[in-house]
Amino acid sequence: MFVRQLLVFILIGCVSVQVAADEDFGPERLLGSLTEGASPDVLIIKQGKPGTEDLTHQPVLVLYPHLRPKIEWDVKAVRVQERMVDFISWSAIIYSRVHVKRELPARKNKNQIIFMKTLSEPDLDRIDRWLIRPKLHGYEDSVVTPAEWTVAINGVSGPAFDEIPWLTFSPDGRRLGYLAQEGLHWFVVVDGKKSPEYSRADKLVFSPDSRSYAYCAMAGTQWHVIANGKQGPGYTRVGWPVFGPRGKSLSHVAILGTSFHIVHNAKVGKGYEQVSRPVFRPDGKQIVYTAKNGGEAFVVIGDDEQEVYQQVKWPAFSSTGKSLAYAVQKGGIGFMVVNDKEQAEYDQVDWPVFGPRGESLAYRAREGTKWIMVINEKPDRRFATVGQPVFSPDGKQVAFPAMQDNKWIVAVGEKVSQPFDWVGRVRFNADGSRVGFGAMLGSETWWKVMSIK
Repeated sequence: MFVRQLLVFILIGCVSVQVAADEDFGPERLLGSLTEGASPDVLIIKQGKPGTEDLTHQPVLVLYPHLRPKIEWDVKAVRVQERMVDFISWSAIIYSRVHVKRELPARKNKNQIIFMKTLSEPDLDRIDRWLIRPKLHGYEDSVVTPAEWTVAINGVSGPAFDEIPWLTFSPDGRRLGYLAQEGLHWFVVVDGKKSPEYSRADKLVFSPDSRSYAYCAMAGTQWHVIANGKQGPGYTRVGWPVFGPRGKSLSHVAILGTSFHIVHNAKVGKGYEQVSRPVFRPDGKQIVYTAKNGGEAFVVIGDDEQEVYQQVKWPAFSSTGKSLAYAVQKGGIGFMVVNDKEQAEYDQVDWPVFGPRGESLAYRAREGTKWIMVINEKPDRRFATVGQPVFSPDGKQVAFPAMQDNKWIVAVGEKVSQPFDWVGRVRFNADGSRVGFGAMLGSETWWKVMSIK
């Protein structure tokens, strides 16, 4: 571990993803060489020596996001019939605010879970919720034998179940909850306390302040949202609960018959053919979501429907809550709408990314086969593809990876790095004077640093 290392906590909704970083990047250095698989996404490296699987060493923590709960925890699965080999593998299921579900390989190292895949800074920001999935493997897998699953928290084992499909931690890393099955009955366990039995249970989340939790459960023929043990009204189906920034408000999608509604603080909104998950303004006093009716798509702010387009997606507030941006498609043309103002037209525009002070906006746009980074309405150079933009701490600089001539580079203003075979997560140092990133050149993996001032 770095002597000067600190942990950066990224708290989004019910997510606590920790990314190893140091106060100052230090010099460029060779991290190691490719030792596992053919892709840098499944890289295990240590001092350039192949064949090691020590997950505590520096390079893995530089390149990969990881979870480090503040409690001791463990999962055990004991089969009724002994096996020659039994082990648990791990994966992390990540849900994005753009409704993308990804399952990444993961490794458990003591209390840590390390995602064995790099994620860009904006990708980390977009994580809305995540789950950890344990899977039991054994010799002669064709022979099915039951197992007894238990979860221990700070050395105290919880109740035994037939299966524990997934677990999740609170943002502060001090609470653990999981889904469990016993026969045909489902349970949710939070802090070692077992819920009533349900015919189905799913979608457990913690509030951003870690004080509250909510999940979805089926009782009889209807689905309910249960918040802190209190069961809400029944619906045909319910979506993931979404807490406000301070954990005091709760919203979710609900289906009544065939219509989709947003339920905000127990108030059922207007029905539509389709709605997205709600997004809270940073002060928690307002929600926004997209809706669709009869081929018309629009953004709904509170209860107010906005301009109609063919397609609307990815509404995002600035950190101050004073600006709202979302991407639209109209007549084969894509553009960004910011505070009701339509910006320049492209063939396609991507997720809006606001600067840390809420005054700047960057997003990817496509013209024909080329991609452009648009920064404060000004298009940058054209590339074969561009990655997600990352703002400097003062919001005045934007860095992003891009591909040209089948090689990856990192661009910051007029400065461009040397070409690489692969570029990992890009980030600024504390004073915004340098950009650091993992990169591969041939079989070597480097920690690269660019000076931008």
